[in-house]
Amino acid sequence: MSLKDIHYPEQNSKFPSAGLLYTIIVGVSLLLLPFQVWQGLFFATQTSKVLFLGWGVMVFGTIGGIYYFFTGGPGKFTFTVTDLALFLLLSFTVVHIVWIKPVQLHPLFILQWLSLGIMYIIFRRIEPNYRLLLMIFVMLAGAAQAIYGNLQLYGIYPSYHNLFKLTGSFFNPGPYSGYLVSIFPVAVGIYFMSVKHSIVSNCAASNPFFVSVFSFVKSVAVVLEGTNNKDIVNIRNRSNLTISAAIIRIIAIITIISVLLVLPAGCSRAAWLAAVLSTIFLFAAKGKISELWHQFVGTSRRKWLLYTLIIIAALAITSGLYRMKKNSADGRMLIWKVTINAIKEQPLLGHGIEKFKVFYMEGQADYFKGNPDSPETVVAGDNNYAFNEPLRIASETGLIGLALVLLVIWSVFGNGKSDKRKQVDTDDLFLLSRAGLLSVFIFGCFSYPAEIVSIMVNLILYLAIISGSQQPIFTMPVSAMHWNLFVRLIPAMALVAIAILASKQLDRINNDYTQWNEAYTTYSMGAYEDATDEYEKTYPLLKNNGDYLINYGKALSMAGKHEKAIEILERSKSFVNNTILYTALGDSYKATGQTSKAEIAYIHAWQMVPSRFYPKYLLAKLYDETGQHEKAVSTAKELLIKEVKIKSTAVKEIKEEMKKMIEKYW
Repeated sequence: MSLKDIHYPEQNSKFPSAGLLYTIIVGVSLLLLPFQVWQGLFFATQTSKVLFLGWGVMVFGTIGGIYYFFTGGPGKFTFTVTDLALFLLLSFTVVHIVWIKPVQLHPLFILQWLSLGIMYIIFRRIEPNYRLLLMIFVMLAGAAQAIYGNLQLYGIYPSYHNLFKLTGSFFNPGPYSGYLVSIFPVAVGIYFMSVKHSIVSNCAASNPFFVSVFSFVKSVAVVLEGTNNKDIVNIRNRSNLTISAAIIRIIAIITIISVLLVLPAGCSRAAWLAAVLSTIFLFAAKGKISELWHQFVGTSRRKWLLYTLIIIAALAITSGLYRMKKNSADGRMLIWKVTINAIKEQPLLGHGIEKFKVFYMEGQADYFKGNPDSPETVVAGDNNYAFNEPLRIASETGLIGLALVLLVIWSVFGNGKSDKRKQVDTDDLFLLSRAGLLSVFIFGCFSYPAEIVSIMVNLILYLAIISGSQQPIFTMPVSAMHWNLFVRLIPAMALVAIAILASKQLDRINNDYTQWNEAYTTYSMGAYEDATDEYEKTYPLLKNNGDYLINYGKALSMAGKHEKAIEILERSKSFVNNTILYTALGDSYKATGQTSKAEIAYIHAWQMVPSRFYPKYLLAKLYDETGQHEKAVSTAKELLIKEVKIKSTAVKEIKEEMKKMIEKYW
């Protein structure tokens, strides 16, 4: 497509179109989303972003719906192969949750995924001419986050984790790096592709936002310089293409440089790999790598030499990345091994949505039961993430669910080129979105982007742009032009009523997570009785949240309310399993005289993470206090000879106490 084929909107309009204003509002939300950290909430860095997204979706949906009802409707809905693949995946997920493997989901989880689904529809309805504008807002967000991270490294701003200086507006460097790398290839593509007229030139020329803004900027600059009216008219009549492309490229290069400056400090090998491979994909798709290859490869002998060097370099880099954080890599290998075992147990339909936190630690305990002397005990810990999205999906929804996800991926990468009939040059946006998706997919093979709402919003945006650029499978006309005012008013009022109900639910979630945070703070101060009262207030809404239930149950146990603690902790097993749960459960069983159940709980906590000292210490104390002296001495000896994973005062004190216990009976 050449510039002469582009449709240019009227430039004498005093006001931007409703579609442009709507796009700007959505774009601003994309810019603000990753920065949301409402300190009064529990899990503030993640909860805040989900709530912000929920409020945004409610506003966007209400405005868009009412606009359509009173302007004649959206006209038509087009459905592409990616739309169809996503619809099949969504349908299977709903059926899986409701009928196949029924689960009780907590409100924040439902809010996040419902909001992402609605955001996909909103992105799909954005006019093609405005899609670049959304990409620019995403780039701005990435640049701002990267700059923010650099300021954290210099100590100007604090991080959100006690152990790391660099987190951005996230809870640790991993998700932060994943967010940056989800934007990086888009910025690279926009910068290098704008050398020719393609993406930036075409979209800038056909976008009234750029046309009007930069025309105004030029006019103001001319007035400040004292140029006469005739010159102003001449400048306004010139093409705004060059300045538009230049400013967009400046945004892109700022994003690239700022991300490159901060990404190494994040120490996320998954992010580095995603950045490199998605960038290679980008240039390979544009033929740049092929050109360089043909320039350097002349003879057959040179070609095989380069192949050999590439293989050696790849092996050396892989080995270097592994050795850089060996324990972390070994820990992930253990997680993948246990997850694969879980998939074998339920291969077709999986264990259930959001059930990884339930079955994984049980699987890890079973693994160490069968491998008690495994060196992997050193790298084991309490874990809620698969660090591999395909494995997590297969473990929760089975191979059928994974196949449907692969169908979505095929619809994106195996479905040919974009629709050439679009009014803007969609090929480059299509390619940039593919590169952005690829970066998220690669990162997802070693991390947990599905848990990070900011990354998922970017992924949804890329999917929507790709789908909107594909040739439609079928089109469904939708019009309200023939409706009278009263008929149009009914769905508009219904939409407003839904928005009011949604706002109340959002406000309730906000209040309950604030109350949860206050309860946790009270617990941390040692006021256990007061903390249990505060936890009780939030129970109706958060009763399906495993982390909340463990917090609540532990507080009840510490407050001496052991019967209630057992009830809450037993319930939490349906949502989350870890050593904290079982040690607290063991304490309450012990306090209520249920010695055998306490013993089982402590042993199970130890089997989950055999390198930990605390569960076996509690077990030794249980044996000592219940007169089981031989077991007490045996357990104490095991703790004395046990290898220390991380030296600490607590471990030293445990060993001293075990020495005294042995001396008492010997």
